[in-house]
Amino acid sequence: MDVLLMLLVSVLYILSPVHPDNCEYNCQNGGIPSRICGKCLCFNHTGDHCELDDLWNNLVVDSTDIFLGLPFNMMCEVTNARGFGIIASKVEFFKVVDIGAEEPVYMLQNGSKCSEHNNIPGYKAKCGKGTDDVDSDVKLYTLQIARVKEDDATDWSCKINYPRIAIPPSKRLRIAA
Repeated sequence: MDVLLMLLVSVLYILSPVHPDNCEYNCQNGGIPSRICGKCLCFNHTGDHCELDDLWNNLVVDSTDIFLGLPFNMMCEVTNARGFGIIASKVEFFKVVDIGAEEPVYMLQNGSKCSEHNNIPGYKAKCGKGTDDVDSDVKLYTLQIARVKEDDATDWSCKINYPRIAIPPSKRLRIAA
């Protein structure tokens, strides 16, 4: 009878829901595993992944002076970025033009994979430091202008499609005299 009881308990245990002590699920961004395997308890919400709290992005340029016909690079720096990309997110560079905004390039951060997307010839997206590691605290995305043109002398900015993240102030590039 004891063997039969042990067998019944074993079968019930196997069929029972997985408990947190048996679940090897890692929560990102400060979450802790909930009683349901594959879910996290987060500061902001409960779900598969916790939201990032203090994510910040900034457009970085060495100088706002640009030279016609020469290459020019700018970076979008995302800090406090540990976990950024767990939920696939778009990083966009855009310039303000007469008819609104133009997006020559963007990057897609999906986990530890960053993909580059070029919309306009002469502009190139580059995934940089930290974009190959979802747990990296700093991620750098670069826009390379192959040859500066007159219409590049305008306001530029970068933004990330993520809840509650403001677009950083733009930088006005001007043709050097």
